[in-house]
Amino acid sequence: METNKLKNSICLITGGAGFIGSAMCKRLLELNAKVVCFDNLSTGILENIKDLKVIFIKGDVNNYKKIEKVFKKYKIDYVLHYAAMVGVKRTLENPEDWIKKANLQAGSFSTVKDDKPIIKNKEEILKGFKPIW
Repeated sequence: METNKLKNSICLITGGAGFIGSAMCKRLLELNAKVVCFDNLSTGILENIKDLKVIFIKGDVNNYKKIEKVFKKYKIDYVLHYAAMVGVKRTLENPEDWIKKANLQAGSFSTVKDDKPIIKNKEEILKGFKPIW
């Protein structure tokens, strides 16, 4: 992507309060882009973006209606998708939640009507895995 195309463009950063997302917010601001930071703060922290001139919106990327409102209100030009459930231990401890979120995020911002998990119980997904902790 040519940097001159970013000047005065409006960029949506999902997971923008996370470590990588916040670094991207900073870089885009340096390139004179306007930045909308969208994060549910499950692992990201406001401290990461407190000194940045971004528009912060607390929300979950799985909430299609909220994302849709952001696109309409801010006329987004570019999307950088850094929202994710991070941490192996977290996903192993609660695989049903991870699978549901992974299914909803597949294809980035796809509308999913049936959010039932593919795997019905924790034991099924952990079968054969031996955590080291």
